[in-house]
Amino acid sequence: MNLSAAHYDAILREYDDQRLKNMHALHTRTQEVYERFPEIKQIDGQISDLAENYASSFTKEGVMTFEDYRRKLADLRMEKEALMKCYHILPETLQMQYRCPDCQDTGYIENEKCHCFRQRIIDEMYQQSNLREILKAENFSTLTYKYYDEENLEQMKVAVKTCKDFTENFDKTFENILLCGTVGIGKTFLSNCIAKELLDQGHSVLYLSAFQLFDLMAKNSFSGNAQKEDSVTKQYPHIFESDLLIIDDLGTELANSFTMAGFFLVINERLLRKKSTLISTNLSPEKILNTYTERTASRIISNYKMLKLSGSDIRLKKKLGGF
Repeated sequence: MNLSAAHYDAILREYDDQRLKNMHALHTRTQEVYERFPEIKQIDGQISDLAENYASSFTKEGVMTFEDYRRKLADLRMEKEALMKCYHILPETLQMQYRCPDCQDTGYIENEKCHCFRQRIIDEMYQQSNLREILKAENFSTLTYKYYDEENLEQMKVAVKTCKDFTENFDKTFENILLCGTVGIGKTFLSNCIAKELLDQGHSVLYLSAFQLFDLMAKNSFSGNAQKEDSVTKQYPHIFESDLLIIDDLGTELANSFTMAGFFLVINERLLRKKSTLISTNLSPEKILNTYTERTASRIISNYKMLKLSGSDIRLKKKLGGF
């Protein structure tokens, strides 16, 4: 699930290009204001001259004190502000506009990847996996109950309401979801519904099949070593920092003692960071307890809201129905 160096460099170039676009847009807006309102251009020129005079005063004796500079600068800024109000020019017109104000389109905040950069990495992975197209087809607006038997219909409606509440309260309440049920009953569909809603809200969402996650664990040979764990959390920050991690089809992976240690790290670390996780599985809660380590199963059972789905294979019904 890591991006190649070429893809990573391409994202960095996007940020470079965005900053250039920001500068060009500011220059264009500024020139338009200057052409329409020369008085504002004149004041900006005076502000620039004032700064130059103050800087040069350090090489001369007694030309301008800092207090003089600050007072004159404040007067010019007040005059400019009054003119802009008079001409109905918004302050941001002559300010740099950023796609992400938090990092000012650098992608980093104090040497740490900004949330926008992390989401851009995830978006790139989505494009490679075609998940974006899947979410267009599988979301709450396309959800239908027509394939559910009457005895399972109410159960599904409760699950849908719970999932909608989860997305609506995502910024207010820390929750995790465990979707349990047989094959083809709608677990992945509901996961995609949640992913679509949160992505539309601007949250970072990472989708991994259990096989993909455990394959990643295997490649890093987890051993419970603290130094190794710290290295992995830094190497794959999106797994630990994404607002929502979706692990689909838990129970289909190839597991061993090393990958089990890695799985516990993911589950536990995200709980500590209060980052929500959604797990879908064909396993019953009892089977989860018997399949995974006691501490991993305990974390899941005690910290996840469990939604049980039952019924016949919806995908098979759709196929037989000509869908």
